[in-house]
Amino acid sequence: MYRIRFLTFVLIAISLPVHSDHLDFADVYPILEQRCLVCHHHPGAPLGLSMETYQQLLKGSENGVIVIVGEPENSELMRRIKGDAHPRMPFNGPPYLTELEIELIENWIDSGLKP
Repeated sequence: MYRIRFLTFVLIAISLPVHSDHLDFADVYPILEQRCLVCHHHPGAPLGLSMETYQQLLKGSENGVIVIVGEPENSELMRRIKGDAHPRMPFNGPPYLTELEIELIENWIDSGLKP
């Protein structure tokens, strides 16, 4: 079991883009698809927050935007997936996102939310 987890970690690590300035939505979408779209898909997404497309993610929810270009520390998405705001996401966790997944999303926001 340990070996499988280690190999999974290695595969994720080597598949991540080296420079955050090259990150785009296609790099973070697999995480969103696997962990967020269970609930956040249109129609019926909580508070109208759908993450199915880049445009829908940028639109945010009934409470406003959830990602702010270049400001991961002020982005509600980051606060929720890190557990700094409640409820922590994904709502069906644990397990929550891995440190690598969180870092990837954080770097994408920091590098400009490229489509």
